Amino acid sequence: MSFWPFGQNEHSNIHRILDDYFQILHALEKRDELRTEARLVGDLSTHDEVATGDDGNGILQHSEDEGSTVGSYNSTSRLSNRTPSLAQLSSAYIDSILAESELLNELTRQNNTLLDFVCFGYFFTSDNVKVQNIEYLIDQLMTCVEHIEEGRLSPCNGDDAREASLDVGDVNEIDNDRNNANDQEGDDEDTISASKPRPSPLSRATIISEIFALDIWLISESLVKNTGYLNKIWAIMYQHSFSAENSALVPIFLKINQNLLNTRQDQYLNFIRSKTTLVEDFMQHVEVSVLIDFFLKIISTDKQESPSGIIEMVREQQLINRLLSYLDNETYPSDVQACAGDLLKAIITISANAPLDDMSIGPNSLTRQLASEECMLFLLDTIVNKRGNALINAVSIVIELIRKNNSDYDQVNLLSTTLEANPPSMRDPIYLGTMLRLFTEKLPSIYQILIDIETNTKGDKELENQLGEKFKPLGFERFKVVELIAELLHCSNMGLLNSKKAERIVKERDEARTSMAMQLQDALVDLDLQDNENKNDPVETNETPFDEDIDESFDIPYVNPNQNAKLRENPTIGDLFKIELYDNQILPKIIQLFLQYPWNNFWHNVVFDIVQQIFNGRMDFSYNSFLVYSLFNNYAAKDFMVKTPERVICDFQITRDLILEGYKKSYAFYEKHNTALGFMGHLVLIAEEIVKFSKVYKVELISPDIQAVLQAENWVFYSEDVLNDTRIMYSKILGGNDYMEENGEEVDAINENDDTSLNADSQLGGNLINVNDLNRDSNVALSNFATQSDLHLKLREKLIEKAQDEVDRRNHEKGVILLGMTPEAEIPKSLEKADPLNIETGAERARHK
Repeated sequence: MSFWPFGQNEHSNIHRILDDYFQILHALEKRDELRTEARLVGDLSTHDEVATGDDGNGILQHSEDEGSTVGSYNSTSRLSNRTPSLAQLSSAYIDSILAESELLNELTRQNNTLLDFVCFGYFFTSDNVKVQNIEYLIDQLMTCVEHIEEGRLSPCNGDDAREASLDVGDVNEIDNDRNNANDQEGDDEDTISASKPRPSPLSRATIISEIFALDIWLISESLVKNTGYLNKIWAIMYQHSFSAENSALVPIFLKINQNLLNTRQDQYLNFIRSKTTLVEDFMQHVEVSVLIDFFLKIISTDKQESPSGIIEMVREQQLINRLLSYLDNETYPSDVQACAGDLLKAIITISANAPLDDMSIGPNSLTRQLASEECMLFLLDTIVNKRGNALINAVSIVIELIRKNNSDYDQVNLLSTTLEANPPSMRDPIYLGTMLRLFTEKLPSIYQILIDIETNTKGDKELENQLGEKFKPLGFERFKVVELIAELLHCSNMGLLNSKKAERIVKERDEARTSMAMQLQDALVDLDLQDNENKNDPVETNETPFDEDIDESFDIPYVNPNQNAKLRENPTIGDLFKIELYDNQILPKIIQLFLQYPWNNFWHNVVFDIVQQIFNGRMDFSYNSFLVYSLFNNYAAKDFMVKTPERVICDFQITRDLILEGYKKSYAFYEKHNTALGFMGHLVLIAEEIVKFSKVYKVELISPDIQAVLQAENWVFYSEDVLNDTRIMYSKILGGNDYMEENGEEVDAINENDDTSLNADSQLGGNLINVNDLNRDSNVALSNFATQSDLHLKLREKLIEKAQDEVDRRNHEKGVILLGMTPEAEIPKSLEKADPLNIETGAERARHK
C-alpha cells in the first residue's frame, strides 16, 4: 500500500485502466484459461507474491486484504458484458497507460498497483504468446529509436514493435466499451478518449526513458536483472545519428544508464565488465562530451578502497593508446583532437596523487602507462614533428600530468618506505623521472620550435589594436611551448627528481611490480595452487649500479668552476634539465620576448612563473644558482657552458634589459597615450621578486657579479625610489580613499602613534604596504600618488630632478660655473624627454662597444 497521501486516485484514468486490466485477468484466472501459460524465464515475484505466493501456474496472485490495492477490484465491472478472452488481455492497456499524462507522477508516488503492472504485468498476442509489459516497453523504445534514426515523424504504435499486437481499432473498441459503461453510471467526464492522438516517436521514447530513469528500486531491479534488456538499451549507442549534433538519442541513452549507474552500481558494473568493446564503443563518439563524462564516471567507480576492475579492463582495451592516436593533424580535425585530449586530462585529474573530490581515484595503471617511456616518446614526437593542434593538445596533456603528480604531495614517501612496508602496486605514486629525462634530451628540439615560429612569421601581416599600435600575435603554439618549459622547470624542482636514491628505489619497485604481475598471470593460467619453491624465492633483478652519493658540499661563492664541474659530473634528473636550460640559452630568449608582446597577459604570467621559480629555488648544491647567475650576467655565464661554435651568447641582464627597459618603454607610452603598457603589472611582480631575492640571500655568497649588478646606480634608484612609490600606490584602498568605515563612522586608516614610515617586513619586496603601518608623513606622500597618473607625475619630477643632478655633476667635472639656477618652469625640454631611467638600448650598447 502506498504511503503517499495523495496517490492512487480512484477516479483517475490510470486507476480505471488498471481496474479493467485486473478484472479481465481475474476472470481468465477463474476460468483456468491462463493455467496453460507458463511463466516466462526470469519473471520476478510481485509485492503480494512475496506474502501470499502464486498458484503454481504462473499467474499473478493478489492479496484480498483491505490494505492492498492489487487485486481488490470487486466493484461492478465498467467493461461490457461480453465474455473476457485472451484477445482482450492485449497491449492496449500498456499503450493506454503510456498515453496518460499523470503516469510519471503516479510512479513517483510509489503506486504499487501501477508498479506491479509495469514490472510484472503481461499480455498476450494474437498467437497467444505471452509478453511482459517491461519487455514491451524496451521493444517500443527501440522501435521509436529506429524511427528517430530514420527521421520518421509519424506516430509510433505497438504494431512496429510486435507483429501480433492489437491495432488502433482494438484499442478504440476497449475504450468505447469503457465509455459506454461510464455513460450508464453518469461519469463520462473522466473517461479515456478513443480519439486521443498517439505521441510521436521522440515523445514516446522520452516517456519510456523517463520511466526507466526513475529512482525506483523495482524498475531498476527489473532492468539490471536482465542482461538482454541492458544490451538493447546499450544498442542505442550504435545508431548512426547518435553522434550527430543535438542528437535526441544521447539524452535518452544517458538518462537510463546514468540512473542505473547511480542506483544499482554493483549490478550495472557487472554488465559493463561484460562489454569487451567498451572502449571502442565510447571512442566512436569521443566528440560527444556528455557521453564521455558518463564514461569518466564509470572509470571513477574503480577506487583504491573499493576497486571495481574497470581501470584494468579499459587499460587492456588500450584506452590510453586509442586516445593518443587521435593526436594526428592529417587524420582528425581539431575538435576531435581536443575532445580526446580533454578526456586524457580528465583521467589525469581524477588520478591525482592528492585527492581532490569524490571522483578522485588516486594513481593507477592508466596514468602509469601515460607516464611510461613509450607514451612519452609518442608525445615528444607529436610536439617536435607534428606541430599544430596535435602539439597544443600534447603539451596540455604533459602539463596536466606534471601538475597532478607532484611528488612532494605523494601519499607514500618513496625515500622512507620499504618493499615490505608498502608492497609495489599499480596504485603507487607516479614517478615523473622518465618523462623529465626524455624531455631534457629533446629540449634543444623543443626550443627550436620557438625559433622556427619566429622565422616563419617574419613576413606575416601586422595587426592593429584599439590604440593604433601595430603588433604581431604571439601564437598559441609558442605560448604552449613556453608553458611546457615552465612546467618542466616545476617538475625539475620536485624532491624525488633531485635525489639519486629515488631513482634506485623507483627502479626496484618497478621490477618488483612487473614480477608480481607475471607471477599472478602464470598462476591464473596454470591454476596451480601448490606451493612452488621458485615462486617464493626473492625476485632476481638486473642490478644497475647507482651512484647515490651526492656531494652536497659547496664552495663560496656558489657559482664557481669547481661547483659547475661537480654538478655536471653526476647530476640528478632535476639538475640535468637545468643544465640543458642553461646551455641552450633558453631563459634569455624567453624573457626578451616578454617586452615584445606588451598586451598578452597570459604570456606575461608564464614568464613571471619561470622567473619566480628560479629566484625561489635552492642556491647551494643545486644548478639553480647558475640559472640565477645567467639572469643577472648572461654574457659572463658563458664561462660555465659547454662550448659549441654555433651558439651565440647574448649580453643580457634582467635588471637592465627587462625591468628598466620595460619601465622606459611604458613611461614613453604613457606620455603618448596616457596609459601604461600591459606588461607593467607583471613587471612590478618580477621586480619585487628580485628585491626579495636580494634581501633573503647574501648575493655576494652566490656570485660577486650579481652583487655588482644589484648595486648599479640605475637599479638602486629604481628599487629604492620608483618601485617603493609603485608599491605604495598598489597598496591603496580600492577607490583611492585613505579612510575606512568602522561602526558607521569614518576612521583614519593611519596609525598616529606609529613613528615608523614602513614596516620592516614590507621592505623585503613581494608584499603590499599595510596602510596601518604608515604615519602621518607617509600618508601625505600616499595621497599624492593614489592613481597611476599621480604616480607618473611624481616619477617625472624625480626623473627631471635626477637629470638636473646629472647635468650639474658633469658641469662640475668640466669646471663650468652657472651664475644662477634655472627656474623649474624653465627646465629645457631635452631634460623632460631624457631617458627616464638613464639606460642604454641594446643598439646603443653595441655602438659604445
